[in-house]
Amino acid sequence: MQFNISSFVTVAHLNLRKQGDEDDRELAIDVKVKAEGVQPSVLVPIVGADSVDDIMRAFYDKKGEDVLFTGITQVESWAEFKSRHTLTIAGFTVYPEAIKKFKFRPRAPDKRPAADIEFSFTLLEPDRDLVRYLTDNVAEAVHIDIQGEPELDFGAGSETEQEAS
Repeated sequence: MQFNISSFVTVAHLNLRKQGDEDDRELAIDVKVKAEGVQPSVLVPIVGADSVDDIMRAFYDKKGEDVLFTGITQVESWAEFKSRHTLTIAGFTVYPEAIKKFKFRPRAPDKRPAADIEFSFTLLEPDRDLVRYLTDNVAEAVHIDIQGEPELDFGAGSETEQEAS
């Protein structure tokens, strides 16, 4: 399952560092972002649910108007996405090494169920202009788009070939 989100996020934290063996060190940056009021469908791959309906049943009342567990302050997920994702931010398209450290809080705003979410991603050898952009925008809202590669369905082709024979 892929993690997909297109939303305004707040750049919450940056960690610029070197990683790798002594002879082969490369620049890396860990970026933590927060988004408010995202659709519950974003949570499906994070919690390992099968559908949005599972999310709705787990966290919201039958009308989707209130959070069932009002004492929830935050839910952490051990989900980590290491498969190839495309991340676009400020016109830069990059491929994060991992998307991880998910935390979310379900909430029910006036019109629709939603969640506040935070997560981190790691970029290896980031473009210096992107690093500058991120540092200039710490604690600011920026638009981010993350899309996973479509999952391949190898079984679909064999059924079509069998029907054709």
